[in-house]
Amino acid sequence: METRHLPLGRGDQKATHIATKSGWVVSALCSKHDPFCWVVGATYVKAGGAQAFLKLIKSLDPGVPVATKVAGLSISPDGVVAVALSNDGIHQFVLCDPITDYAGPRSLSLASVQHVGDEVIRAFGWINNSTHRHSMVVHSRQSSGRDRIAVYGHTTAEASTKRDTLVECPENNVQFFAASPFGHVAFITPGTVQNYRTLTLLSTNDQDAVFQKSEIRVTNTDRTPCSLAVGNVYVVVGYASTPLQRDASAPLGWVEVYKTTLGGGLVTSRAIPDAEPTAVSTYSTRVMVGASHPQLYTWAAAQGASASESKSTLYCFSTKSDENFAICRGGEDHVRWEPGTITMTETSWAYSRSLKSADTGDVFTVVEHASAVAI
Repeated sequence: METRHLPLGRGDQKATHIATKSGWVVSALCSKHDPFCWVVGATYVKAGGAQAFLKLIKSLDPGVPVATKVAGLSISPDGVVAVALSNDGIHQFVLCDPITDYAGPRSLSLASVQHVGDEVIRAFGWINNSTHRHSMVVHSRQSSGRDRIAVYGHTTAEASTKRDTLVECPENNVQFFAASPFGHVAFITPGTVQNYRTLTLLSTNDQDAVFQKSEIRVTNTDRTPCSLAVGNVYVVVGYASTPLQRDASAPLGWVEVYKTTLGGGLVTSRAIPDAEPTAVSTYSTRVMVGASHPQLYTWAAAQGASASESKSTLYCFSTKSDENFAICRGGEDHVRWEPGTITMTETSWAYSRSLKSADTGDVFTVVEHASAVAI
């Protein structure tokens, strides 16, 4: 296994999104106090030694509207980096590997996927190649307040980008949204009967205009969903115990893994005794869980106290085994794993975290990247 430690910045900033593919790690950073102040850049991890942060787009660039946030970050199977901005559409880039002794790593800008009307983009993700009939899926909020999930196609082709609406529903009905470049979109909506929710999966890998739809009723009244991820094989839902169930004997968190196949059922589940699964990711039979301790963090912040006893830990497990593996303990430096800051691919995994220097006390934002095989 090859590992990389990638410092992204120092001081008052945090990572909000990361994505990795083919030797690149792309990261979005924003100010801890101003989400409208941000930068998105890429780091080439194949080369040994120091890795430069190649800036792709930032909030101060000409043409970027004010009060715009990064709403999503994703890399297509054919290597196109897409950055979704809440009020400015989806910007597309191609990353070019360095040529030894001739040129360093660089990026090329492609035509953006234009913002539609007064909609505000909330999340997005690639589900196929950029030239596919169904390239990416976008979750947005309309000016009327209604939620919309739409699919875009041929986003890098010379022909105009095609857009079709998949789902339109009342405001805040899409409570969690996830997409994977393997043709899957997942989201959670309230049920028509009290105390249950619906996990919906839309899947397509064909060139025709057909999506297969499957629904799973979530009826666990003791827990409420708090995170969601979809990969190539499984959908993962993270749950937090409801306040009434948080007694000494009940675990704070729970993770359930479902098949992505039509009518797929529950594969496995995991209890998290002392934390909540605030971030999840999956590829193949592997699942990564960022477990955070929100109660302790809230108490410590209110008291101005240390959170050194935080149970914040990054775990990994396989559906083929009952064992769980701790990858990283956040502790006082990193008490919460945010959605979008952990990721798994076919050959690697990566996560972003805050890290305090033992020598200077400075806080750094870093990405830890590991590849299962040489890349």
